[in-house]
Amino acid sequence: MEEAQPLVSIIMPVYGVEKYIEKAIQSVISQNYKNWELLIINDGSKDHSRDIALQYSNKYDNIYLYDKENGGLSDARNFGLKFVQGKYIHFFDSDDWINPSLYAETIPLMESSEADFLVFGYQVDQCDKDDKVYRSEVKITSTLEYPLFPNEFFLEKLQPFINFAWNKIFRSKFLESNQLFFEKGLSVIEDQEFISRTLPLAQKVLFISYVGYHYMVRHRETLSANYNSSMLDLYKRSLSIERKFLIQMNVNHDLIDEKLEYTALFKVWYLLQMLYRSNFVRRREELEYILNDSYMRSLYMKFSPQSYTQKIKKFILISVPPILIYYIFEFKRSCKSLNLFN
Repeated sequence: MEEAQPLVSIIMPVYGVEKYIEKAIQSVISQNYKNWELLIINDGSKDHSRDIALQYSNKYDNIYLYDKENGGLSDARNFGLKFVQGKYIHFFDSDDWINPSLYAETIPLMESSEADFLVFGYQVDQCDKDDKVYRSEVKITSTLEYPLFPNEFFLEKLQPFINFAWNKIFRSKFLESNQLFFEKGLSVIEDQEFISRTLPLAQKVLFISYVGYHYMVRHRETLSANYNSSMLDLYKRSLSIERKFLIQMNVNHDLIDEKLEYTALFKVWYLLQMLYRSNFVRRREELEYILNDSYMRSLYMKFSPQSYTQKIKKFILISVPPILIYYIFEFKRSCKSLNLFN
């Protein structure tokens, strides 16, 4: 009976998502599981996101709209935690959507297991510039219980599911009793930082193979316009968080080093690509700042490439003078503007 269902509190921060918020809200309304409350946190959005949210909050008794000054994703989630009434909490990003059976599949397992939180699979939907999905990839985790598995298995099979808040159902008492909040002011790596503190405190975590969340990857050209000078420091902190976290998980130190060395190479190359897809003005100074960073360089110099592409990237980063790399990327940027590579 519906009366016996425990309440699920869904926290949905909203900022600049007028194109996507209605689909997100509709996916909650369409849930087979009926005992939920949707807390929409308007984080000072300047578009019509709030107007759309207000229409739904006026129509449904279990949809609530809260307004606050812009403070970022972490601040909006923390704000939402003040108002939750449910036994369980789901952090739901307003530009994604969820399957109709998400809570019907996960909440009974939380009830029977007494887990502190549950981790489920997800689907990555790649969208083109017209916001049409052209590629989807399903991410399915193994069905098991933490901490009852080998530590090396964690790095190999489970870490891709750890560093997100939106593919988890949390027990409210667990978050409250441990005073677990998101770090305010942090961007890009806020979920990773939050989970790195959360998992070690959990007595029991369920991993299930059910896929219930659609993570939408929008057109890269638009997203890359958000490049800023703080991104290198964020990625460096991300690596520091990851090392500490994996040590806490008792993962072999050699495996940790291999993972971080690869990640450093990937992140530096990704930063260069983002820099040249953006309208960042001081590209030469920023490129040299990225390439000359001693911490990142000390990691990817130790990396042992496993593919031809990785070998080329490492060779360029450690052997080609920064000024030449600058002109290579400038040439590529110019060619793209002339449609020579399209």
